[in-house]
Amino acid sequence: MYYAIAVYKEMFLCFSLSTLFAGLVLGIIISLGGCYYRFTTGNADVFVHMSILRNYVECYAHQAFPSQNLTIKVCLNRYNEITVVLDLLKQVDDTQVFEQAEKDLSALFSCYLGHQKPLFLEITYLRNLS
Repeated sequence: MYYAIAVYKEMFLCFSLSTLFAGLVLGIIISLGGCYYRFTTGNADVFVHMSILRNYVECYAHQAFPSQNLTIKVCLNRYNEITVVLDLLKQVDDTQVFEQAEKDLSALFSCYLGHQKPLFLEITYLRNLS
């Protein structure tokens, strides 16, 4: 009985170490691959790298708000809804600009990525600390 336990103990140790090593290698590969968002469009899944979404938003934001130095955050929740957060330095009085920006970004993601869920645009103003 003790002989059987000793034999299985070595096999279990080898199996455990190989599983741990495979998990570490897989974790490293995933972390080096970057962050991808997965959209479900109809019957297909679309994987989009986070930098692509960010580049779309940055290009649009610099055209819509040329005099602003923007900080941009792009978030995707578990319901595949995109939230774009723009940190503006100067206050913009015309709220229709933001409504148009939300429509334009939603159309951009819908056209090029097939994203059909709502897009939310959040605007924050950074205070001058001087």
